[in-house]
Amino acid sequence: MTERLSAALRIPPEEASQLMDEAASWRTTKKGRSLIDRKLRKTVLVNVPVVLELFLDVYQLTPTQVRVFVVVHPPNPCCTESPGVALLSHRRR
Repeated sequence: MTERLSAALRIPPEEASQLMDEAASWRTTKKGRSLIDRKLRKTVLVNVPVVLELFLDVYQLTPTQVRVFVVVHPPNPCCTESPGVALLSHRRR
């Protein structure tokens, strides 16, 4: 899934992996290491194709526009993550 995200957003695989780790982390240590939640990681893996299809096919955004939203977009002041990362880790109820 990292390869698909990397290819779709035109980012290096390492950055795609880091993005997925950030979306699946429940906490970040003082040294910057992400502590991954396995259930949340599974949710992220399920959501990646859905988010890519939504942005690229339905909304017809360019990979650059999607990358800005998911990777570069500055976080909301009240949150610690970008909206794109929040969307990747969103659980359906």
